Parts: sequence; C-alpha cells; structure tokens
Amino acid sequence: MDCCCSGVELNGRGGDRRVVKLLFRRENLDYSIKNYAYIEHDALPEDSEHTRHLVADICEEGNRDRVTSILRLIHSDVVEMLYPYTKREVVEEVVDDSLWEPESYMVELNVPVGFSQTSVHLLSPLIHEYMVCRCLYDWLTIAHDEPAAAKWLEKGEAARSEIMRIKNMRRGVLTRPLQPF
Repeated sequence: MDCCCSGVELNGRGGDRRVVKLLFRRENLDYSIKNYAYIEHDALPEDSEHTRHLVADICEEGNRDRVTSILRLIHSDVVEMLYPYTKREVVEEVVDDSLWEPESYMVELNVPVGFSQTSVHLLSPLIHEYMVCRCLYDWLTIAHDEPAAAKWLEKGEAARSEIMRIKNMRRGVLTRPLQPF
C-alpha cells in the first residue's frame, strides 16, 4: 500500500485542499486474500475436501475473474463510502462492464489542509483490510462455507465502521454562537 500527497490546491469555495492518493496494489491484495483463504482451508474439517479445495483456490486462474470482479465492486464501494473526499464532477464518458484487471486500485482523496496525516495512514490499512475481507466473504459464500463467510463479513463491517468513523471525525475548530442573555 502506498500513500502519496500532491501539492495544495485551491478549491472553488476559497479553501485550501490537498490531494492524497491511496494506492492498493493488486499483488498485495492477492497475497492477503490467498493467505487468509489458506488459513480458512486449513481450518476446515478433513472430511470436507471439496470445500477445502474451493477455498484454497480463490486466486487460481479460473477463479481470478470472480476475485477481479468483486475487487472492482468493493473498490467502487470504498470510493463512494469516502464521498465527501472523493467527489468528482461527472464527465462525459462511457462506462461498461468489461472485465479488466488493474495493477492497482487508487482512492484519490481531496482533503482540507488540516486533515491529519495519521488519519490517512490509518485509512490505508483499513481500506486494504475491508477489500480483502469482503472478497473473502463473497468467495466463501460461493464455496458454501457459511460460518467462515459470516466471520469475514463481520470483520469487513468492522473495518467499514472504522473507515466511516475516520471519515466523519470533526475537523477544525468548533465555534458556538454567543447568546446575549
């Protein structure tokens, strides 16, 4: 996971903003997904060999398309989840459902100058964890391992809650109007 900052920009409302780009490399996401899937595979009972095989093969050639499709969906969910900071004007474009596998997924944040660097550095691993957990959840529902799927959904929702908490943290000084009486 890489994090990079570009310079200060002036937004249309007269406030200074910074552009922060969070990069999630596909190879790192695959590595985490495979590791967790292997642990789930190993924890399954010996008598469920077919399910064990399905779980372990999450990123193999034929299954990779499903992982790619789900990561695309989850990445879009993350961008939408961080809406106040990821909002972009609509441009004239054509969006289709072609399957393509990017080398990395980027979340570009347009944050106020006072936005905390520590928050950015916390967001990055939380988003990585969210993407991995949701991908595992989807795959485990396909492999018919509902107890494990529920566990990964819960872990994903915990990461999502933390992302939302960071997104909604109050920034800047709170001023209250004075009451004359």
